[in-house]
Amino acid sequence: MVKKRLLTGVILALAAIVLASCDLDVNLREDGKTYEGSASWMTLIADDKPITDLTVPGTHDTCALRDFANLSGTAAAQDLSLAEQLDAGVRAIDIRIHKSGSSYLIHHGPAYQGMSYGDVLDICYEFLAANPGEAIFMLILPENGSTGEDI
Repeated sequence: MVKKRLLTGVILALAAIVLASCDLDVNLREDGKTYEGSASWMTLIADDKPITDLTVPGTHDTCALRDFANLSGTAAAQDLSLAEQLDAGVRAIDIRIHKSGSSYLIHHGPAYQGMSYGDVLDICYEFLAANPGEAIFMLILPENGSTGEDI
């Protein structure tokens, strides 16, 4: 099950790479209205709009909410949880995985973030089930000594 979930993440990660060269398009509708911070902003995009014409809001080290050994400023990169970020409109997420035995844990450097890759997928699946017109682009990178072969 984990390998299937990892494959899903890799496919989404490849889609995220495509977004790196997109032009800024803050007006999501022809009437000029913008929809920032909306849990369903993607549903407002015309079905025939190419993905390369979009700018997708994303976060670096998306799940990094905890510092290393409670030392302030060492690892925390976000103030909002993954679910809160998705609700706020973030659609490109940066997930850092450390393989520990048979577990795939979320890390920022040496700082374990208190969740697994399965937890990340559960949050994403729950969000997508509640917001069927949305998509999430996921970049998955090895962290804390793991390699791409590990994950």
